[in-house]
Amino acid sequence: MQLYENGKSRADLVEEYGLTASALDRWIKREVIDWIQLAQSGDRQAEAELIERYEPLINKYSRQDGKLNKDCGQQLVLEFILAVRRFDLTRYDQ
Repeated sequence: MQLYENGKSRADLVEEYGLTASALDRWIKREVIDWIQLAQSGDRQAEAELIERYEPLINKYSRQDGKLNKDCGQQLVLEFILAVRRFDLTRYDQ
């Protein structure tokens, strides 16, 4: 789903590929689940990919007084990886 991450809007992707919005959402969800499965099996590249994918959100919550707090960011990355490792994928079996 590199196109979506690189700035193409959902609406553009839906129109360009003839998808429904819900099909696009399922596609994105499936890709994230695949990365989580790899990360849970010990794939460090998958962990890095997930961190990169969610870095904007991590950075958003790492700000204090409008400035990026690197210590907070590092702690959030650690908590994120721990959450990925304990994420219950059985809830999302399809």
